[in-house]
Amino acid sequence: MAEDGEGKETEGADTYILTSGALLQLYEHYKSELRSDLEFTYKYLNFYVGLNSALLAATIAGLLRQAEGDKKGLLLLFGPLLIIGLTLIGYRTIRVFYRRFIEAWITSVNIEGMLMLSEAVNLEKGIRKPRFKSSSDSFIMQYERATIRKVLKQAEDEGWTAETTVKRVAAKGDTLRFARFTLLLFAIAGFTLGVVSVTHALLPVESAL
Repeated sequence: MAEDGEGKETEGADTYILTSGALLQLYEHYKSELRSDLEFTYKYLNFYVGLNSALLAATIAGLLRQAEGDKKGLLLLFGPLLIIGLTLIGYRTIRVFYRRFIEAWITSVNIEGMLMLSEAVNLEKGIRKPRFKSSSDSFIMQYERATIRKVLKQAEDEGWTAETTVKRVAAKGDTLRFARFTLLLFAIAGFTLGVVSVTHALLPVESAL
């Protein structure tokens, strides 16, 4: 038999009993995991925004020095192509870590429900009631946008799997939407600069009279 606070295995069977102590350990793990994944999400977003900003500034500086009809100006296409490529790679990378964050968050919400931490709880003698209760009468504050609450309510009512819930919540999340919008602006700017550099390089050189 395992010690109290850990998972237990019943005698003569392969059934594993998950205890409250083991759930609390898992809860701490996933809380740490979601913080780490969200931190990586923003780190990568800042990294790709900074890198694309530098490439954008360098390309604009090159265009300002480019003479009309100078075919060497076509070399400036490397800037816009890198911006568009890094935008695609950056968004996919950010999406991976944001999805992991949502997975850890949904798992922690599940554990809170299993341990009844997100509901009204019976308090041991000597422990006072919380001064500020959440909407679910719990002491744990939970805030989600109306859109996310609607998705979670629909998931619970219709019996979605955790994987489907993660997918739907991630699609509605602010962080990923802002990242997509920001990187899309860089892609549009890169494409515009590419068109301008090609047009400028292929303009006929006016001969001096």
